[in-house]
Formats: sequence, structure tokens, C-alpha cells
Amino acid sequence: MMNIFKNKIRRFVYYQKVEILTFDTSEENREFKIKIPLQFSHASLAEIEELNRNHVWDLSLHPWEFLKEKRESGSWKFLVAKSEEKIAAHACYSCNEMEIIGSKKIEFDLPPHAAYIFRMFTHPEFRGLQIHRQLDNFRLKEVKKSGAAIAFTAVNSTNIFSLNSCLKMGATVIGSVTFIKTKFFNKSFASKSLHKTGLKIKTIS
Repeated sequence: MMNIFKNKIRRFVYYQKVEILTFDTSEENREFKIKIPLQFSHASLAEIEELNRNHVWDLSLHPWEFLKEKRESGSWKFLVAKSEEKIAAHACYSCNEMEIIGSKKIEFDLPPHAAYIFRMFTHPEFRGLQIHRQLDNFRLKEVKKSGAAIAFTAVNSTNIFSLNSCLKMGATVIGSVTFIKTKFFNKSFASKSLHKTGLKIKTIS
């Protein structure tokens, strides 16, 4: 009965809570057991195009020109983990921009010496091998090299797997952004605690 009631509510109310977490890039204790030999690197333009053309990958959801501009402008950094020259996983980060999309799009101004880490996708053939943790470790090291002392990330509150993975990597939950949309209004709410880290809302659209 309760499930039926909840399903009826969902038909009329859009609700999403996104947890905001931070990583301290100075921490160096994120080594994990390697199950298969991997090579980590920044993705070439050709590799990004390969990820965009293959519908298995999440980057196929973006127009190619959009990804090309992000890479060439340096707004997004693309990383890959390879096994015997085959891309097993990819991830992204940015030192320039951060946005969260729910029922609205919220853009943030990153504080100085900070980065935003986003998108982590493992090819189905390579799942279950902890590659995402190894690639995340590499990503945080690259973020540190860029001069960022702190890395922000955003995870949907219902994505328990990703939340637990971030916490095991040493992340700390610092607040959240909540979206509520009905027939009569479309609202978003950000935790006041986010401002303590210097993260500020730039635009809401």
C-alpha cells in the first residue's frame, strides 16, 4: 500500500537530492590492489572521438563538437585507463567549471585551487575489477598536479554504490543540492554549508 502511494506521488512530484563531496588531494593513501595491468593517461582527441562514436560509452550522449571544444579549450580534462591498448574506463575533471543538472541546471564558481571531478564510466567488459578506483586515484593525482588542493564531486543520493566508493576513497560529504518540481513550481535548494568551502552558485537556469 505504501509503495503504491509513493508511486502516485512520484507521478506528480519530481524530487532529486545530490550529495556534494570533497576530496583532499594531499592524501596519498589511495592505493588499491591491481587485478589486471593498466595504463593511465590523458585521452587523445582521437580516443575521445572513439568514446563519443561508440554508444556503449556515456560520452556518446554529447555532440562531438561539444566534447571537442571542451577538450581543446582545456575546460575539461579527459582521462583513460587502458588494458592492452583497449580503453577500459574513462573519467573527467575540470579546474574551470562545475555544474549540476536536475530539474534545473546550477552552475557553480569554484574557489581558488579547486577542481570538479565528474564522469566515471567503465566498459561493461571490464566491470568488477575495481578499475574505477584505480582511475579515480590517478585522476586525483592529476588534479593535485594541476595545483588544486581540493576536489569537489556530486553524486545522486540514490546512487549508493558511487557514494560508498567515494567515501572509501576518502571523500567527505559537505552538503547537498535538492531539486523539487511539481505542476506549480520548480525549486532548487543548496545547503548553506557549501559556502564554507568557498563553493558559490553562479547561475540557476
